[in-house]
Amino acid sequence: MFTKAPIGEFGFNVVDEKTGRTIPLFLSIMRARVNGITHSRMELYTFDASPGTYRLSVTEDPFVLDAVMKKVGDKVIKGDIDYNQFTIQIYTHTSFILMFISFG
Repeated sequence: MFTKAPIGEFGFNVVDEKTGRTIPLFLSIMRARVNGITHSRMELYTFDASPGTYRLSVTEDPFVLDAVMKKVGDKVIKGDIDYNQFTIQIYTHTSFILMFISFG
């Protein structure tokens, strides 16, 4: 019924290729889920960056909340994670608050 997700298994690092500066990631408060019959999406993090070239890398340091969610998930959903079922996607995003202010 449920598929175990790799949340809390790793973290991410985003670096501006031009400056070498690490872009801070922010834990998404409203981890919006888009559910279908067989697929769902979950927003994990947000970040603010100007147009440019960036390098996304996987680290061994997840956010603390994600590590806690992993421990809970390990208790609730038994079994191994099928990593072939998961992808990482980055989307351009406009904050709901900014949209509200813009149109309000």
